[in-house]
Amino acid sequence: MDDVRNEQPTTAEPPNPSQRPLEKEITLKNGENIILPSIQIDRMRLFHGSPISGIKEFKVSEETTIGNGFYTTSSRDAAVGYATVRSNAPEQKFVYEVEINNMNILDLSTDEALNQFTKLWREKLSELRAKTITSQTDNPTNEDLRKINIFNYR
Repeated sequence: MDDVRNEQPTTAEPPNPSQRPLEKEITLKNGENIILPSIQIDRMRLFHGSPISGIKEFKVSEETTIGNGFYTTSSRDAAVGYATVRSNAPEQKFVYEVEINNMNILDLSTDEALNQFTKLWREKLSELRAKTITSQTDNPTNEDLRKINIFNYR
């Protein structure tokens, strides 16, 4: 077994979130209503593996494992694995315990949920593209307008 130092003591209690399914209805700009399923998590214990000792405050990482962010897992063993992969020295593996409270997260575990989310995402991408194109010119061409609408409502 790996020799990993816990920066905060862990209890024997496994991560056991109190979860309630929820649904959020959103009206798209084209008038279509979509339903996004989510899960309300009252409490969940997560773990963060790192080669860095003494972290007092978690910040968004500039290192891109899969993109900027702060990564946690519900598995202590997985956190040990992340710390091991990131460490240059066997003794430099630390696991931090994080507790989240009262969080609502999207549940994208079904094809229908992904399809509904994709509609919203296309709308947001189209809005972003429109802002970008219109900020670059005062007189958008038909081609510019076509680019704006490329993501809409397929």
